[in-house]
Amino acid sequence: MMAVQLLERWRSMLKKHLAVLLFILFALQPVLDVISFWTERLGMSTMPALLLRMLVLVCTCLWYHYGSGVYQRDYQYQSLYVYRC
Repeated sequence: MMAVQLLERWRSMLKKHLAVLLFILFALQPVLDVISFWTERLGMSTMPALLLRMLVLVCTCLWYHYGSGVYQRDYQYQSLYVYRC
């Protein structure tokens, strides 16, 4: 029961703050394009821009997974599977 409460707390926190974080990261995409262009042109590593792009991907996945309630259906199916075994 404790895990369910923890997931609910994470879900409420993500619902509150993830949309703002994702909007900021989407707004930074043009800046990341410019940074990637110039770091590549100057022969430097483009790793910081790539890491920020991966952060956008992870935030989008988390927003979908926890915001839409997919994890609740997964949890129900897993408990059903354990019950049948």
